Amino acid sequence: MNLKKLLLGTLFGSLMLISSVCLAANKDIRDCPRVALMPFGNKAIVSSELNSSGMLNVASEYVTTQLVWCNRFDPIDYEQVGTALKMLQAGQSGLYDVSTTAEVGKFLGAQYMIIGNITGLTLKESGAGVSDSNVGGLNLGKHTVTATVTLRAVDVETLRIVAASIGRDSSSTAGSELKFPVYRNNKGMSIIDLLSGRKQEFAVKIGTAEVSDIQVVNAINKAAWQALYGKTGLITFLDGGKVMKKPPPKGI
Repeated sequence: MNLKKLLLGTLFGSLMLISSVCLAANKDIRDCPRVALMPFGNKAIVSSELNSSGMLNVASEYVTTQLVWCNRFDPIDYEQVGTALKMLQAGQSGLYDVSTTAEVGKFLGAQYMIIGNITGLTLKESGAGVSDSNVGGLNLGKHTVTATVTLRAVDVETLRIVAASIGRDSSSTAGSELKFPVYRNNKGMSIIDLLSGRKQEFAVKIGTAEVSDIQVVNAINKAAWQALYGKTGLITFLDGGKVMKKPPPKGI
């Protein structure tokens, strides 16, 4: 009798062990798990010249699309995450802690939550120019927006960070302006005209001299792409440090 109980106990224990191993295998983040992306957060010191309003939603949409295209996860629609947050009245301040993330993940049936933040958004301007009052001038300018994005994958059950990444990239625009004088005189142009004739200044501009919202979006999206597929990207981390040979394009 005792032997029978011992055998039954051993069998039951073995089944429980196999079940737990299978469950762990199904939850492995490398095995196309069900994931949900939390709304992006802004932890960046933004250059005063840049407009970052609305950029968090843009980043969230972009990363959600990439999670679908990479074919490594089973992502939950981003709109459903927003609905869950409203229903649970979570993160009303716009900030999400780990417990909030886990609560939303369990509500949606996700195994892992992806938490993204913009941690840097800066502008660098450079230029050069020459000018002469008689012959005109040439001005050259370049504007570079650099963004930094971080991603973390959190296990909903254990709240453990199973993967983390960082991506940084830039978007640049250049512009040039050529100024030249045109002298006008009823008697035609002469040396005297050049010195004392009536003068009008004309300018030809090529490129852009200002930073646009599109440039900011491009920088953030490129940084998010690096946070997924770059040398320190999330997918690269899950692949043991090997960069994906044919990642999805940046511009999807």
